[in-house]
Amino acid sequence: MTPGYINNPEANAESFFDGSWFRTGDLGFVQMPQKVSEDDKSAWSRPVALVAGPWLTLTGRKKELINRGGEKVSPAEVEAVVAAFKDVQEAVCFPMPDTTYGEQVAIAVIPAGDAPAGQQLAYAILAACRNSLAAYQIPSTIFVLNTDVVLPRTSVGKMQRLAVLAKLTESGIKPTLEASLVG
Repeated sequence: MTPGYINNPEANAESFFDGSWFRTGDLGFVQMPQKVSEDDKSAWSRPVALVAGPWLTLTGRKKELINRGGEKVSPAEVEAVVAAFKDVQEAVCFPMPDTTYGEQVAIAVIPAGDAPAGQQLAYAILAACRNSLAAYQIPSTIFVLNTDVVLPRTSVGKMQRLAVLAKLTESGIKPTLEASLVG
C-alpha cells in the first residue's frame, strides 16, 4: 500500500514525492556516504556514525509556521490582523522559544506616525488580536519598535522572520508587553 490521500492525486502530488517521502516543510538535503580510502587517516578518527550515512541535513523551513504546543500558527495570518490596525505601519510575526509550548507567537510592530505610545499601542494590538484570532494565535509577546529600527530582510526585501528575535536581542530591545503582564 502506498502512503497518501485516498482518491486525491493532487494532494498526494503536493504532499509526497518519489512515491513515499512525505514533505514536512523542512528544507534540506540527503548526503550520500562517500567511500573512505585507506589513506584517509582523518576519517578513521571520526565516530562511525559520522562516517556512515546517508545523512539528512536540515537547512531551514519551507514554511515559517510557528509550532505552539502542537498548534500550527501562520505568521502571515497574525500579521494581517495586526497590519490592518490603523496605528501600525509595519508588523512582523515570529517565533520565540518557550520551554512549555516549544514556541510562542511574538509580534514586532513599527507604529504609524500618530500612533499612541508603546504600551498603550501594545494593549490595543492585543485587544484587536483577541477579537480576530484563536487563543493559540494571539501573540504572547509584543514589541513596539521605534521607526528607525531596521528589521532583517533578504536581498529582495522579504522579511526574515526567523532572524527578527536575534536582531531585537542584539539591539538590546526589550518586549513592550509580555504574557506575564497580561491579566
